[in-house]
Amino acid sequence: MHRFGAVVLLIGGVSVCFPQDADKGTIVKIAGLESRTPADWVREKPSNRLRAYQFRLPRAKEDKEDADVAVLPDLPGKPEENMERWKELFVPPEGKTIDDIARIEKFKVGKVMVTYLDIAGTYLQKDRPLGSKSTPKPHYRMLSVIFDTPGGVALIRVVGPERTITRHKAAFEAWLKAFK
Repeated sequence: MHRFGAVVLLIGGVSVCFPQDADKGTIVKIAGLESRTPADWVREKPSNRLRAYQFRLPRAKEDKEDADVAVLPDLPGKPEENMERWKELFVPPEGKTIDDIARIEKFKVGKVMVTYLDIAGTYLQKDRPLGSKSTPKPHYRMLSVIFDTPGGVALIRVVGPERTITRHKAAFEAWLKAFK
């Protein structure tokens, strides 16, 4: 038996509804591939025009905030340049360098090469979408995946409290590897 639900947002008095199969998640299409999100991810209206999809990952009970998943289909620049830029969004703990806290790996998802960054520390959250002011968020973690395809570069990025990201990491990686 399937349960169907919807995410409803009230924006300026207008409700926006995103149908979602509560048992199966949401199909995400990126770089000519597609995969279904975990069922507990909540689809939201993208917060800016750069995002094709946006999801909220429910927080771990010890955390005060949920995590945010953004899917951007058209990312300018080379994967390495973007990874360096994202590493600059984090401040490492005292006595460590940014490269001590950042893990980058490359592998294939389907026929597409991806670059995967896993980084944790104090996140310098920028005003959206590309503001100059930042708010330090200690004990945060980011998982960023760049799909480098012949048609361009696409991004999936998860940011949130470290415990929440750790809680969702296995499901995120299973979703990532399921893109076909």
